[in-house]
Amino acid sequence: MTEQRYALLIGNNEFQENSGIDALRCPPQDVQGLAAVLADSERGQFQVMPPLINKTRQEIEVGLFNILKKATKNDVVLIYFSGHGIPTNLKKQLYLSAKDTQVDALQVTAIAVSQIKELIDESYCNRIILILDCCFSGAIDKVFLKKGELSSQVNQTLAELSKDEGGGLHIMTASTANQTAVEKEGDLYSVFTKHLINGIATGDADKHTQGVIKLSELFAYVKEQVKTESTQTPQIFTLGGGDLLIAHSGKSPRNDRFSKIRTLLLDLLHHGQLDDKVYLEAINILNSPIEQLSELEKNRDSLLTELYAQKIGSVEFIGKWAVAGIVAKPDEPIKKPPPEIKKPEPVKPVEIIEKTVKATPKLANVQPEKVIGIKNRFVYVLGIVLLAIVVAMVGLKFYLENKKTILLSPEPIPVVTPKQVAKPTPEQQAATAEKIAVQKNKAIEPEMVAIKGGCFMMGSPNTEKERASDEKQHKVCVEDFSIGKYEVTQAQWQAVMGKNPSNFKGDNLPIEQVSYNDVQDFINKLNTQTGQSYRLPTEAEWEYAARAGTTTAFYTGDCINTQQANYDGTVDYNNCGAKTGVYKQTTVAVGSYPANPWGLYDMAGNVWEWTCSAYVENYDGSEKQCVSKNDATSSRVLRGGSWNYNARFTRSASRNYDAPAIRLDYIGFRFALGQTAS
Repeated sequence: MTEQRYALLIGNNEFQENSGIDALRCPPQDVQGLAAVLADSERGQFQVMPPLINKTRQEIEVGLFNILKKATKNDVVLIYFSGHGIPTNLKKQLYLSAKDTQVDALQVTAIAVSQIKELIDESYCNRIILILDCCFSGAIDKVFLKKGELSSQVNQTLAELSKDEGGGLHIMTASTANQTAVEKEGDLYSVFTKHLINGIATGDADKHTQGVIKLSELFAYVKEQVKTESTQTPQIFTLGGGDLLIAHSGKSPRNDRFSKIRTLLLDLLHHGQLDDKVYLEAINILNSPIEQLSELEKNRDSLLTELYAQKIGSVEFIGKWAVAGIVAKPDEPIKKPPPEIKKPEPVKPVEIIEKTVKATPKLANVQPEKVIGIKNRFVYVLGIVLLAIVVAMVGLKFYLENKKTILLSPEPIPVVTPKQVAKPTPEQQAATAEKIAVQKNKAIEPEMVAIKGGCFMMGSPNTEKERASDEKQHKVCVEDFSIGKYEVTQAQWQAVMGKNPSNFKGDNLPIEQVSYNDVQDFINKLNTQTGQSYRLPTEAEWEYAARAGTTTAFYTGDCINTQQANYDGTVDYNNCGAKTGVYKQTTVAVGSYPANPWGLYDMAGNVWEWTCSAYVENYDGSEKQCVSKNDATSSRVLRGGSWNYNARFTRSASRNYDAPAIRLDYIGFRFALGQTAS
């Protein structure tokens, strides 16, 4: 069945007298403007339901119920709200204003986000987008993500969603839980929705010029534009599945070749034929719109096209890549190297030259040097002819002598026959099979780094900038253990599990979109095949290994940059220079960045990494042990940050968590070995 695309848009700006709520200006225009681009047959191609502008709580809840009931599994539902967002004191609930909302009776007059969550839980639809343009909208995560413990029904739904790309629940908000959303005087739309509409209408949100705008691209565009005129920071929360298509951009795709070229480059990188620096330069070019490329980058983009079209091979590509970097200044012609000046050959005395000229009247006008050259060539050719005659005579003599010997020999010439190969014995066959199994195990087993145990201060000091409240600093000791040098790759996962669920495809990319439960299944199979006892690291082991003896915010020091890790470089950390403008919006090959002091790669950024420890907001010793196998509900700790989080989250003390059934394209893992408590 062909998917349907439904959109329900809600906007409220008028309220009853004595409601305690101020009137707004933009919501009706927000709804109408967004409806126009979403319904556009060349853009959103959504079937937009009749907009709900200045409706009562009951009318809005009925509209939400009907659209979520109507949608089937493969349909896409987009729900948009513009109006007032009113959180409770502890921000554990967020209410959305309706026409009849009373601020002193929110529970019975406003739309509770928890009510929307219940309607989503009960819907068969697997592809839902919820966009909130209201104050404090980021508080929605407290409702949908209560320490990662989602309802069992949602967990079950998400487990099914994650089997398909482009599924799941995606929530985009205009601000964080502590910020207001802005209307600017003179603007037709609110700041957030203005850029939401512009990104779709102009196609500018199509960062990769692929002809379509995905939700992640639209969010990145809106976030970048909003920060130019407001202090609010849009947020995005994704539960299960991959990216969703929002609209067509109207731009001609230039990156249909992107995935194939990236796979080709990764293969060259994996086999040691490509330098890391060249790979990263190429990916940056592939990720950039053609109009933003410099002349050098355009030349190199053409080389990527030739490589993709198999017009040049890998060796020629690598050579031309370096040559393309040598570009003349626009006003300065390219200078050709001066001709090579050969030293003249020693000449004969003048009297001999004169004699030669007189003896050769036909060459009277030829320069003496040329006469000598002709004479030398004559002598050279004559020598070659004489040598050939001598070799021929020697060869003839050898042939005649051997012919005579063969004719006079009474013995027949022996005939050489190939040796018979004996069939291997059962013991030899078993030994060969064992050798092959060992080689296979070596191919899938991770490269481990031995870590000497010790004590360290886990967490962050109160003076560390942008720290979170769950990072209380305390002394922790760990025993000796080993940890993976790299994040587990897709090739390793494929070899054991026979499938690859990742959103970003590539053998040497980290595996992602695997839940904690999936990882346990993988580890059990790998241990059976290898006879090892691999596991996930505890939270304490992970931070101890990540810090590698450092005590600064990052293992790179007091700051980090996008040449050291893969993170969202559009946001700074403590004005230290972490904001570089580089945001790849994808994972990269493991080991693409420098290792930490103990030789571990990607302990900051790329993908969040599962640990085996349960998340507890206030450290209580759980960080030193793995959860019990019988514990199927506790949130598991995630560490390290990822490609779509900013620098703050790549700090060594930064913590995250999620439910064990969640699969996201920015969560992966690495192995550990060694005894630990459970």
